[in-house]
Amino acid sequence: MRTSDARSFPPAHPRSVVIVGASPTPGALGNSVLRNLERHGYAGTIHLINPKRDTIDGRPCLKSIDDLPMGVDAAVLAIPGPAVLGAVRALAARGVGAAIIFSAGFAEGARRGWPHRRRSRASPPSMTWWSRDRIASASSTMPPGCR
Repeated sequence: MRTSDARSFPPAHPRSVVIVGASPTPGALGNSVLRNLERHGYAGTIHLINPKRDTIDGRPCLKSIDDLPMGVDAAVLAIPGPAVLGAVRALAARGVGAAIIFSAGFAEGARRGWPHRRRSRASPPSMTWWSRDRIASASSTMPPGCR
């Protein structure tokens, strides 16, 4: 992606972010994402989703993606692989512009019929599959090698 393309790609400078799988546990991915946003002075709106928490460090938590306001610019998913497909679909229904997926279990899922491995054996399991199949038309994805 060229520099000019990155500037015009809305998730490169989101005004709002949701962390699906936010966590109060230091070292947990959902906590690390939040800490990085805070540490680097992210000035936009941060929404947290954790069905088991009312707050994390004083920030309110939503119970589900369905509670999210419409039109959040970007989502970070820090959830188990089996939950990703449903989450991406729910994010698309809420008009979220992009999803960054930190998850495991996709290669293992290939043995149980996950379609991304059958369609593209040349590329590793990644967000490329979500974009290619247009499972969630409102979501854009960027494969791991494209920064």
